[in-house]
Amino acid sequence: MVGNYNNPNKEGKNIFVNEEKGIKSGKFCQDTILKDKPGEKDRLSLRVGIKVFNEGITLSYAKSLDKTNNHNYSPFTAFSCLSDKTEEKPFILYYDPIINKNNFSRGPIVVHGGFTSAFYDFTEVGTGRLVISIACWLARPEENYNKKGNKIQKIEPSLPKTEFNDWIQSKTMFSILILDVSGSMAGVYGELIKMTNEIIEKQMNNKINEGVVIFFANEAKTIIDKEYKKLSLENISEAKVGGGTSFIKGFEEAKKYIEYGKKFDLKRVLFLTDGEDSGYKKIGEICKNMKDSGYKLNIIGFKNSAFLKNLENYASEGCFYSKDKFKDVKEICINAFAADESQK
Repeated sequence: MVGNYNNPNKEGKNIFVNEEKGIKSGKFCQDTILKDKPGEKDRLSLRVGIKVFNEGITLSYAKSLDKTNNHNYSPFTAFSCLSDKTEEKPFILYYDPIINKNNFSRGPIVVHGGFTSAFYDFTEVGTGRLVISIACWLARPEENYNKKGNKIQKIEPSLPKTEFNDWIQSKTMFSILILDVSGSMAGVYGELIKMTNEIIEKQMNNKINEGVVIFFANEAKTIIDKEYKKLSLENISEAKVGGGTSFIKGFEEAKKYIEYGKKFDLKRVLFLTDGEDSGYKKIGEICKNMKDSGYKLNIIGFKNSAFLKNLENYASEGCFYSKDKFKDVKEICINAFAADESQK
């Protein structure tokens, strides 16, 4: 897939379905029944019910790797082309393999060149219909269901699980939360504990996950050591870590667990603060060690945005956030620490 096609003519962004056969620039494939059906029964195409499609903002398109035939997208079949009239630019393609009743059969597959742009105009006869058509088409109902009397009997496909082990296996996860509980955080202590418990609850749903929660101020202390449990406001006072702000104390405490976490599939760190620390540069070496060890390092701050900008280079790429208020970072923290990658 190449390009970043954007028709400059707003009126020309609509791709219409008409009665012509075959596929042309700015057109959908007209066949309602696939010519080369992959199974014993007729196979509907993706086109059913679609009348007009709006390209929205930008779409990528397929480019043939065949130097002798620009229209060869094998093993895929072009289904719809962009409104560009100068050349064929398929932005939807499909692959529909022949069904082998005796052996495992892969597919089908749909490739769409930038589907988010399609939601620009989610109409019943356009994008909305395309979503439904593709969803139904991928389910291959004509092959998976047989009529038996007046009932519909589902035919369960025989798929060897070994083919999908890498997809369905639960990933082990180790998380380190380094949380600022200095005096300036007192106004959000309740919300901090509530947010942390929401993260912990998600982690506890996956029993193979382990994690560490560290409170820091002048000093730092581990409150949860590998085995998750719910926290309370009393845990902050019981930690007795002071009222100032020392980033390096929090990271030095977290450093103890870097080696332990290496055995996990997914490793993440959350550093949350609202404060300033003149010695913030001291955390650089530990942050580098974390990232080199495979940890995704999230640095999230609020209130002191100008100062917190200094910490951006210490975070993993795309994992630094600075907002004005705690409520603005709460959801970011929770989403960053979903119980597994599929929940993010």
